[in-house]
Amino acid sequence: AVFVSSPLAADTVLLGGGLLLLRSTANLLEEDTGFDRRQVLLANIDLAAEPGLAQADLGPAASALREQLAALPGVSAVAQVNLVPFSGSESVNSSSWDDGEPPRRARQRLVTPGYFGAMGIALRAGRDFADADQADAGGVVVVDERFVERYLAGRDPLTATVRIASGTQGE
Repeated sequence: AVFVSSPLAADTVLLGGGLLLLRSTANLLEEDTGFDRRQVLLANIDLAAEPGLAQADLGPAASALREQLAALPGVSAVAQVNLVPFSGSESVNSSSWDDGEPPRRARQRLVTPGYFGAMGIALRAGRDFADADQADAGGVVVVDERFVERYLAGRDPLTATVRIASGTQGE
């Protein structure tokens, strides 16, 4: 009797676990991710692996590729990001603010103008990046509400200064 009920009990546990996994997956698909996943195509394109393309030519090549993709029929927006959301990859930098507190670590993404619109991410305040917002032109950052609540403690995010460990500064 022990040998007969053990496989049945194991099957019941496995079936229950499988059903819980399915339900968890369904819940994750319904979770608000902060961006609109409908009609969004994400592609990982490594231009640095392109033979004969020099490091200095990566920016212009990426810009030309975005222009070509934007010209395709049915494409309403094209943008570039260094790390796709929920890809499992992260970029974390040490940053400090104009509050005198010690540096804190923050996740960052590098995006091109139009990224938020292409992903269906609504900006609560401020503006999207512009073509003039290049790394050598002084920094501009976009932060989320959690960042504002956690690190800016009631200060206006549109006037706060953030110093990123690489030496660049965003306002």
